[in-house]
Amino acid sequence: MPKPDKKQRRPIGSYVSNNLLLKVLSFVFAVVLWSFVISQTNPVRTKTLTDIPITVTGLDKLQRAGYTVRDSDAANGLHVTVRVNASHSHYRFVDKNTVSATIDLSQITNDGAATLPVLVTLANVGDVSLVSVTPSTVSLAIDTFLTKEVPLKLETTGDLPDGLISLAPSYPETVSISGAGYYVERIASAILDVNLSALTDGASVSGLCRFADESNNAIKFTGVRVSADMDVMTVKEVSVDAESAVTGTPKAGYQLARITVGKVMLCGHQSAIESLTALTPDAIDLTGKSDSFSVPLTFTMPEGVFLVPDQDPIDAQIEITEEPLSVSLSRPLTITGLGTPHARLTDGTTTLTVSENGATSLRVHVTITGPRSLLDSITGEDVIVRLALDGRGAGTYELTPSVALSTALASGVTAQITSPTRLTVTLY
Repeated sequence: MPKPDKKQRRPIGSYVSNNLLLKVLSFVFAVVLWSFVISQTNPVRTKTLTDIPITVTGLDKLQRAGYTVRDSDAANGLHVTVRVNASHSHYRFVDKNTVSATIDLSQITNDGAATLPVLVTLANVGDVSLVSVTPSTVSLAIDTFLTKEVPLKLETTGDLPDGLISLAPSYPETVSISGAGYYVERIASAILDVNLSALTDGASVSGLCRFADESNNAIKFTGVRVSADMDVMTVKEVSVDAESAVTGTPKAGYQLARITVGKVMLCGHQSAIESLTALTPDAIDLTGKSDSFSVPLTFTMPEGVFLVPDQDPIDAQIEITEEPLSVSLSRPLTITGLGTPHARLTDGTTTLTVSENGATSLRVHVTITGPRSLLDSITGEDVIVRLALDGRGAGTYELTPSVALSTALASGVTAQITSPTRLTVTLY
């Protein structure tokens, strides 16, 4: 009986599974074989492309026919999903850029609901065909196409910065709107919002206006861009140079004493107003005037400069007075307050004895200045020259005489002693 062979034979499957090199060779062979089969058969594959935007065409033609899409957002924000078949060799070239979707509005002939097919076009990238479009149709509300003019108004918020004023903003009185009759018929006004706090000298604003119905309820509608010149100017307070505006001369014997006038508020663009420090009014005529008067001032404004509206009237107070007249008088000196029985008076050249009642023979020269109407009638009794000795005992004193005027001359008249201005008095 033969002996059994001790060397056991392994199954072929075990041999393969435990041989790394054979595994690698098998994989490479399989890839080569797969590539050969694909290249020879070029099978068809399906590709799904999502969020393909729909382009709307034919809107101009539809509007020329008197119709339009009621809600433009409903037509402009549409997307579809497209499935295509492509050969294996062209599959990798297919993406969103090779597919376009459109709806054509030009064939619509009446208002109401319209259902339009989605038209898909494939770029020429090889063997590619359309499988499906989801959704395949689009439903839109079609309305009559209207155009009308609506009034434009400004609505402001905030306050202008300090030192600025807006006089007369300039903007279109109306704006033209076009669109679906459902909205256009309800729109009563267009509104441009303006934030005053953001404006500067010379500012203009531009923006999309909004729309409202007769009850000022907002209506959603495509805005129209409008511009407004806000006429923003710089405000400046300056003096009034009234003296430079005086013409003519007062009545003979009268003169212009003074002009009293406040300041004036001006406005203008910075370049026009920054160098102004005073404003000269139109002519103030003093011809033949003998009384004071008030006159409202008017101004011929420099180019680009304006009076700020709503300020208090600007009046000038014109004071007309008589021309001053000077008269020289010689009046006796009277001593008052003589408390001793004897007094001797000298003016530096002459020594006089004072009587017990204070009378002296010393003459004092006085110049009286004032209106002619008062000085023409002046008398000696209207001017009294005194030397007051009240409370003084025996001794020698250097004193200044004084002038007292009657009450009739007290207003508008002045008196000045010309000589002697100092006196020596000896009391004993």
